Amino acid sequence: MFPHRLHATPSSGFPVSIGAGPTRSRSPFVLGDIPLDSKRVAYSQDTWAQIEEDWHRLSEQADIAFFRSVEWCKTWLEVFGESLGTEIFLTPKTGVPAAACLLNHRTDRIIGLIPLRRTYLNTAGEPQGDGTSAEYNGVLVDPQASTESVALQFGATLSNLKVDELLAAGLAKNQLGFLRKSLPDWEAEISWSEDPYVDLNRIRLNGSSYRKAALSKNSRGQVNRTLNAYGKRGSIETEVAHCAERALEMLTELKDLHQKTWTRRGQSGAFASENFCLFHEKLIETTFDHQKILMMRVTVNHEPIGILYSFLDRDRVLFYQSGFQYEDDNRFRPGLATHVCAIEKCLDLGHSEYHFLAGDDLTPRYKQSLSTDHQQLAWVRMIRPSPKNALLKFSRKLRRQLIRR
Repeated sequence: MFPHRLHATPSSGFPVSIGAGPTRSRSPFVLGDIPLDSKRVAYSQDTWAQIEEDWHRLSEQADIAFFRSVEWCKTWLEVFGESLGTEIFLTPKTGVPAAACLLNHRTDRIIGLIPLRRTYLNTAGEPQGDGTSAEYNGVLVDPQASTESVALQFGATLSNLKVDELLAAGLAKNQLGFLRKSLPDWEAEISWSEDPYVDLNRIRLNGSSYRKAALSKNSRGQVNRTLNAYGKRGSIETEVAHCAERALEMLTELKDLHQKTWTRRGQSGAFASENFCLFHEKLIETTFDHQKILMMRVTVNHEPIGILYSFLDRDRVLFYQSGFQYEDDNRFRPGLATHVCAIEKCLDLGHSEYHFLAGDDLTPRYKQSLSTDHQQLAWVRMIRPSPKNALLKFSRKLRRQLIRR
């Protein structure tokens, strides 16, 4: 299995496939004077501009699509697209796209000699340390289109690319099924994670508080004890950023808290990457006014307990990154306190769900105890059947056997 967080280094370019075909009236599928009948086009700001409206239409029809939205993808492409040689896969239907996704390519050398060509689905494949860790991934498909037909075309595209592996992070089960249809002869290595979430609508319908309706007696006791400990210092407040400028100020404070925590643990922290920081600053600047960003700051006596950076997908909250003020006294649990305050605020604001997202193997256990439901997501490596991959599989198996001895 491979880690949940997929990273890559930029590859040295990749062939562009733009085919000529019958003349037709102008549509988003016409790039300059060249009708697009093939399935891939190299990313540029001009080509993205021509398909952006259709990408938005397709993403609006998808379930939990923030990480495949125009806002997320456009910002990601501006930071990473040209350096990764990104291509846009498109399936035309009566002049407009019926399906779309991004393909990012990388070539690694195994044992220093054997080239292994990898393709990453959508916004993945960044250099090590820059990874933006998108979830709820998958190919965007028009509900009126034939999924089987799109799957066959997607599989044929990858076969024509002579890709050794396709890596896809954070797939819902239906998207995993799509990949299996696309590449039925390819071997699938799958690692599962859970996205725990709180069904706020159900709590609201019950007419009860979040703590009474959703938490076990033990979890409720832990929450009350830590909030009471903070409460002895003063009033606990939850601030929601109401403009992009304030959201960026909160992001700066979040970065400082986040980096202080992770460097103390001997790790670099997500915000050590300049590209990671640039991406999120641009994302907030360009999408906050479209009500896609939710930044919350929980304080006691005006001092920070924690800051949460989340995205809004319709009326669902997708928690993404945090910064907490940790203390030596274990009565003060800033992660627990901050999330509970944030969930209660989201309940008041009328949001329908509060998602913790799948994260990684270090996801705190309290996220499970604070949730009411969960969704499984798959991290998938699709391996092309070939003598090269058969040899690599045998060598990995032999290495594991030698390690066990």
